[in-house]
Amino acid sequence: MAKGIEIRGVDQVVKNLNRLGERVREETTAVVAETAERVVERAKALSPVHTGRLRSSIRVEGIVDKNGRIIAEVRAGGEGVDYAAEVHEEHPTGSKFIQKAVLATAPELPAALKRIWLREIEGKKL
Repeated sequence: MAKGIEIRGVDQVVKNLNRLGERVREETTAVVAETAERVVERAKALSPVHTGRLRSSIRVEGIVDKNGRIIAEVRAGGEGVDYAAEVHEEHPTGSKFIQKAVLATAPELPAALKRIWLREIEGKKL
């Protein structure tokens, strides 16, 4: 007759993994938010200026979780700045200013996320 194997501490391991996942998600959300603010700064520097309203309208609209993906929404425009999309897409001196800012900032994100994983998974002090 086969003997059973008793494993102790499984509940604690599951709790620890859940806490780890929560911490990583919280820290990842913070890193995405910080990165989005850098996108905003760069987009403002790249946007054409006539009155300054367009530049002032560039902002982080929110940080959202879409199906497990943490996404920052950077937008331009709003009340009195209904021309933002047209300027972004077509203006000869500032077209695609948000897109260019995202592309310039995106390379910073992997290193920041790697630091989170190293700290949380491997317990390294950074």
